[in-house]
Amino acid sequence: MSSAVLFKAFKMQKNSAKYRGLDWLLTFDEWLNIWTESGRLSDRGFGAGKFVMARIGDKGGYVKGNVEIIPFEKNASDARKNHPVSNYERRSKQIGSGRGWTFCAGKFQVTVSKKYVGRFNTQEEAETAYKFHSSRMLELSSKCILTDNPVVLESKKQ
Repeated sequence: MSSAVLFKAFKMQKNSAKYRGLDWLLTFDEWLNIWTESGRLSDRGFGAGKFVMARIGDKGGYVKGNVEIIPFEKNASDARKNHPVSNYERRSKQIGSGRGWTFCAGKFQVTVSKKYVGRFNTQEEAETAYKFHSSRMLELSSKCILTDNPVVLESKKQ
């Protein structure tokens, strides 16, 4: 695998941890070394027969000494055991759900149209960010609607 592909995989896993409110204290070199030492780098991925980097006991953050390379199936099984509530149920019970922000791991996390905006220290900052990004998304989407439709283009000429 090329270093660019590996770095992209590293960034994706790091961003996924951040999105879930988990600490990520691994450098790219540490991450790559853990995978290389496991001998499973070429088997990395999701699905049967693949391997993933998991937190020991599904607790704590992604920190050197607290991660292991295990089969995907074992990680999925451990997740069901350690977190019996589904992600959907967990999200629907989180404070702030449906208001543009969610209180998660001590911060107010904002997403707009399934796009991660950021994590904020106060509810006011989160609400301001949500309103700004929501209006920006609306503004951008309204500029893109039906511009290739010949009927709309013809009416604009008149």
